Amino acid sequence: MADEKAITKQVPPSLIQKPEVNMVKSDFDALIQQKGYDVYHDHAVKCPCSSKDGAAPQPTCQNCGGSGWFYVNRIKTRMVFQSMNVNTKLKEWSQERLGTVNITARSEDRISFMDRLTLIDSESEHSQVVFLKKQPDTTKLYGTLRYNPIEFYSVFLYKGVSQKHQLLIEGVDFTVDRNQIKLLLIDDGDMANPTISIRYKHQAEYTVLDLPRDVMVATIKDECTRKNKDVQFPISAVGRRSHYMIDRNNYNNDNLLDNSF
Repeated sequence: MADEKAITKQVPPSLIQKPEVNMVKSDFDALIQQKGYDVYHDHAVKCPCSSKDGAAPQPTCQNCGGSGWFYVNRIKTRMVFQSMNVNTKLKEWSQERLGTVNITARSEDRISFMDRLTLIDSESEHSQVVFLKKQPDTTKLYGTLRYNPIEFYSVFLYKGVSQKHQLLIEGVDFTVDRNQIKLLLIDDGDMANPTISIRYKHQAEYTVLDLPRDVMVATIKDECTRKNKDVQFPISAVGRRSHYMIDRNNYNNDNLLDNSF
């Protein structure tokens, strides 16, 4: 092209009597396969519903739910997770959970900012308060959990400041479908703002927030042709626990569109 500038090539150093050391990609991939965790990898895509002036995404968008991100093409793979923790930092009348993890993934599993990684065989504890709503045309209350629960430790119904919380029993007082919890109406009358407190187990989920080693390319010699070729090696990322799921559906499972291809 006419606007390209001239490029001056730097003189390479002498390699006489310098032995060549090659990395072996298959060894790195074997480590991930043998020592890694089974993972669901959801690919994050920036939603185009935002305006040109950079304003917030449209709150009524059924692709991202107003978050600005949507997820496509879930795959099952294996990745290495290290330094998993749930550090706590006390602030004014609140507790901020800062669990972070170092992630190593094969070059074939391209991970990027805001991707979601779910450890399939993991179990983590979480506690939250759910504000229940009346299910239209029924006698049931329902609410949305932040994760799909594996097992409940306790579910308490708030009865008032001067009464003990009512312990609820799964299968008797409530049922669960994915991340939706359903309760029968309470016998002692309709409550203005029914609220329950839940502690439960769920699969650990992380959101990718940093990529310290997004690219790692090494030149190695092909065993067949004996010619040099560039090979992509495993990449490294940093994830943080996801306590607010971007793409949670509503009770009828019809508020978000699936853009997977």
